[in-house]
Amino acid sequence: MKSIIISLLTVLVLFAQALFAETVYKGTDANGKTIYSDQPIPNGEKIEITVPPAYNPSPVNQNNNEETTSQDKIIDYQVSITEPKDQQTFTNDITTIEVKLSISPALQKSDQIRLIVNGESFGGASNAPTFILDQLPRGAYSITAEIFSINDPTKIRGKSQTITFFQQRAIAKRDVIKNLAPQAKQAPQAP
Repeated sequence: MKSIIISLLTVLVLFAQALFAETVYKGTDANGKTIYSDQPIPNGEKIEITVPPAYNPSPVNQNNNEETTSQDKIIDYQVSITEPKDQQTFTNDITTIEVKLSISPALQKSDQIRLIVNGESFGGASNAPTFILDQLPRGAYSITAEIFSINDPTKIRGKSQTITFFQQRAIAKRDVIKNLAPQAKQAPQAP
């Protein structure tokens, strides 16, 4: 066991010396054991060690746009909601609300848009910068648009501001006429 440890240490010393010196001397000590040194040994043998060439990878060219495809490009989009306007109110007669987006730069094929209405995803993802909200019940609606990668929907590449709009709807109540304020009488029309 002791001889195995000595042999391993000898090999390690040889490798360590090879890293720091190009010439190693091999010889025997007074007990007849093989020894290695970076200094000449009487009756020793000179061993030339060639250091293997170091591997230096070529630097990566950061500006090599020719090799990347449009799907590999990571784009940060500027997204804004152009319609409806923040705090806009829609009356009873408006049943369809069109949400229009402004996106810069143009949407890539590898990305899509989703509309978030009151914190929930509305409908499916789209490539078009327009969404239709139809027959919304009365109330307040907060909307945001997000652009995400098709390959990884958790990667948000652009997000709009959040706007709020209001949808009015008539409420049918019983006995509404009794609760109305008195109306002024109309003046007679001239003949």
